[in-house]
Amino acid sequence: MHYLEVRVPYLPDRQLGRSYNEAMETVRDWVMLLDSDVFLRTQPKWYDICVHAIQHTPNAGFITCVTNRIGCPQQRCVDAPKSDDIADHIEFGRQRYAKFGFTVNELVRPRPSGMLFLTSKRVWEMSGRFRDGFLGVDNAYAQSVRKAGFGVYLMEGLYVYHSYKREWRQG
Repeated sequence: MHYLEVRVPYLPDRQLGRSYNEAMETVRDWVMLLDSDVFLRTQPKWYDICVHAIQHTPNAGFITCVTNRIGCPQQRCVDAPKSDDIADHIEFGRQRYAKFGFTVNELVRPRPSGMLFLTSKRVWEMSGRFRDGFLGVDNAYAQSVRKAGFGVYLMEGLYVYHSYKREWRQG
């Protein structure tokens, strides 16, 4: 079984790529990197779903999930609740898992948003690390992962609530 660490990397002044790289320096095996505005507990089996995805997609380099609000249309559940009531999202997460369970699909034309994703230290080292910056860091990393010969995947049964208010735009 793979060991999965959970990290919420952050540095001021929108230094997302640098914060990811600093986090990756101390990762032992696999890691979940997630944004601070993600509510993971919409699915009590989130850890099991993630470990299952790692174990059953041996060429995976970037594994993400579905959510209510995100730029990437492949990750956005159009039928997710429009409200910010967490109870609604917990129920939706339960229904989503009941429908999709441990299903993992490869993203054919990946431009995934990185509000939550799994990667490994080995993949990070072979892919050339994260680039500096904020916007597009996740997309650039996913492309590097693919160029290094790894796959980009989506856990269909793992739904998370994403606030996605983009407070950074207000300064």
